Amino acid sequence: MDEKDIILITIIIISAMLLGLLIYHTIVNTPETNKNDDNVNNSAKIKINYVIFYSENNENHREYVTVNVGKENANKTVSMVVQFYNNKEIMNLPRYTDYKVDSEGNIKYKVTTRMSKYPNKSKIIINDGKKEITHSFNLKEKSGTQTLYV
Repeated sequence: MDEKDIILITIIIISAMLLGLLIYHTIVNTPETNKNDDNVNNSAKIKINYVIFYSENNENHREYVTVNVGKENANKTVSMVVQFYNNKEIMNLPRYTDYKVDSEGNIKYKVTTRMSKYPNKSKIIINDGKKEITHSFNLKEKSGTQTLYV
C-alpha cells in the first residue's frame, strides 16, 4: 500500500462520515409527522356546537362534560379547561389539559374535584394552537344531564 492508496482510503472514509452526518442532520431536523393524524383537517376552525353536562346524584359529586366541536376537527389535539361556578364562586381549580377530539367531534372531560354544591355556571376555554375560544353556560343546579347548544 503506497501513499496514494492511503490518501484515497482516507478520502473515502471522510466522505462516508460526512454523508452519514448529512443524513443524520436531515432526519433530526425534519418535522415529525404523526401517522395517526393523517385525517386531521388542520384548516378546520374550532367552535363549540353543543355541550353535555352530567352531574352525579350524590353529595360531593363529580361533573362530566362532553364538548362537541364538530367531526371536521376529529383527531385534532386541543388544550381545554372547564371552570365551574356557584353564585360567582369558583368550585374547581382547573388547568389546561390536552385532549384529542374523537371521531364524532367530541372532547370528553371529567372534573377531578368533588363538589358539595351543583354548579350554576360553567366556562369552557379551548385552544387549538391557532385560536382560543371561550364560552360560558348557565346551568340548572341539579343532578343529571343538561345539553346546551351554542
